[in-house]
Amino acid sequence: MLFQGKQWLPEAMDFLQANRAVLQKVPVAVFLVCMTLAMSNADRYHDEVATFLDPVRAIVTPVSEGMFAGLRLRLRVDRVDRVDGGLVIIDYKTGRAETGQWRGARPDAPQLPLYAALQDGEVSAIAFAAVGAHAARFLGVGAGDGIADGIVPAAKFALTEDKQTGFTWQQVKDRWTGWLASLARAYVEGDAAVDPKGPQTCRLCHLSTLCRVSPELDGDALEAGDE
Repeated sequence: MLFQGKQWLPEAMDFLQANRAVLQKVPVAVFLVCMTLAMSNADRYHDEVATFLDPVRAIVTPVSEGMFAGLRLRLRVDRVDRVDGGLVIIDYKTGRAETGQWRGARPDAPQLPLYAALQDGEVSAIAFAAVGAHAARFLGVGAGDGIADGIVPAAKFALTEDKQTGFTWQQVKDRWTGWLASLARAYVEGDAAVDPKGPQTCRLCHLSTLCRVSPELDGDALEAGDE
């Protein structure tokens, strides 16, 4: 849908009105991209930007609303289950799946934390559904015990890079929101600092001859390579 000058385009609203009956029978998620949210003082404009969705809310009731840091994203959820206490957002995995991929300020697999960060309050857990030839299981984190086998409560989740635990579910989501917003702003602003996350990053890099990080590439090594 398209929005200009604090007003929805007539074509967008006509679509909602024409399909209102259908949209009220299915889960509808709304994602709002506003470049104002990429500003360093974006927090002061958050409430005003949120009102841009009021005309949409008057026609349908979104199960999820997202606004994020001025970065254009295309998101598609594999599966959403409604349980007592809220929604569980699920991502199917046939390969490697570890909750440690959601850890720290630069998570390896930010998709599910992003879904949790974009939704205002209704998501009670996120989980990988690890699917194999002989078994399937959930690997996730959520608001408390008993959501599903394999989904641990937030207090037991190692959230930070040094594996700190003891956070509430809201604190986990707040950390994800802050970290991912920072990454999004850096991307939008063109920040391309050479800053490998860890040794594995360098081992997989194909630009070692141009490296400005590795201590192995000192002046003597470069001079020797020129001979």
